[in-house]
Amino acid sequence: MRAWIRKPPHGSRGQSPRSSLGEASDSFGGYHLVRYQGQRPHLDYRIWRLRQRPRQMPAGQELRILLRAPFTLHWGVNGWQNAQDAPSEDWGLAHLVTLPTRNLQAGENIQFTIYWQDSGRWQGEDFHLDIIGVPV
Repeated sequence: MRAWIRKPPHGSRGQSPRSSLGEASDSFGGYHLVRYQGQRPHLDYRIWRLRQRPRQMPAGQELRILLRAPFTLHWGVNGWQNAQDAPSEDWGLAHLVTLPTRNLQAGENIQFTIYWQDSGRWQGEDFHLDIIGVPV
């Protein structure tokens, strides 16, 4: 449920914005959007982009590679074992590969590199993510 509320009065700086129901809200364009009913959402996936390159990922999460142009992901686990290729899917605003990583355990790792389909070139860089214990 989303509810728009007005910006707090000028004198209320430094206070956490609240709706009339007492729920925390986020600032957006001068208004506050009440979201998630005061609770932080739990994501069961990790997004990797060229501008956002996490080096670790909790066990049990799915890895999603999100890029602007069509690509093929060449990837493997634990030192390129069982290496395979996964072509990206066009999602309109971006291209996505979802890797089946939910069953990887803490201590394992993922390696991958990117082949750009339009230019026929490799990214020229290998990437690595370590799987860590599930956060509490």
